[in-house]
Amino acid sequence: PPEEEALLARHKQEQKALQAELQRLKKTTPKGDKRRAREVQLESSRLQAELDDRQSVELAELRAGCLRLGGGESAEHNNNKNGADDKNIGNNGSTTDADAEDRREVGEEEDEQLAPQQQQQQKKSKAAKRREKKAEAAAKQRQEAERRAAEEAENPSESAIELARIRDRLSALGFDLHEVAADGSCLYAAVQHQLGQRRGRHESVAALRRLAAEAIRASPGHYAPFLDEDVELEAYANLVESSSEWGGQLELRALSEALRLPIRVLQAGPPDLLVGEEFLAEVGEDATLTVTFHRHLMRSGEHYNSVKPR
Repeated sequence: PPEEEALLARHKQEQKALQAELQRLKKTTPKGDKRRAREVQLESSRLQAELDDRQSVELAELRAGCLRLGGGESAEHNNNKNGADDKNIGNNGSTTDADAEDRREVGEEEDEQLAPQQQQQQKKSKAAKRREKKAEAAAKQRQEAERRAAEEAENPSESAIELARIRDRLSALGFDLHEVAADGSCLYAAVQHQLGQRRGRHESVAALRRLAAEAIRASPGHYAPFLDEDVELEAYANLVESSSEWGGQLELRALSEALRLPIRVLQAGPPDLLVGEEFLAEVGEDATLTVTFHRHLMRSGEHYNSVKPR
């Protein structure tokens, strides 16, 4: 019918106008602004869904009106024909089976045209719901983090207190904390970082483990007294060299001797530990490596970090 053709033509123009508006919105988004891009995407989905909904309602209402009108004319004509065969009526302008079939075909074509729009709207609605769920989850995570931070501020843990004190001491010395991974090799990673910072020397963690093991093997009388009675020195040196076993004061001493450098261990409170003090006169204070020792920072146990200039 002409009314439906006009409506569908108007709907097509409205869709084109909306697409132009959505393109304009996208162009207003600065490159790299992910937040603005998400806002534009949500607004575009909302505008598209609103237009699709309105057009679907308009088309449904028009069809319903046409069907009611067509039904009335057919009923009136049927009353006037006194049982005449519908297939033979049509010369006087009444509705025939062919006319009804034409209307059904037009309706089916329009339904086929409308179906992709409805599917697209449904997909966009599902995508919008997923985005909303993600946004809600992110908001809950932020709220939980804020709550924990507030609790930590009111009742700081031992690790928080220790870390704050170490940071304060470092700040007074002109340093910031440089964190290393808690993977069992934190001592060696901290010394590795210090060598690069202080000496411009680049050694791998594996190489530093090997140096420490060689120093232990070279001076058995110096290191054996610090081992448990049931632990052989060679077996311990092999463990230092070939595993991710955590290193402590004994390994610090071995590294200092192997590198011939003093290593200062800064803690939350004095006294600090200076390993290899005998090398201080040889290389000077500027060559001293500095690491931090944390008793409570990690749940897995004690931990070493490095430092860097502020």
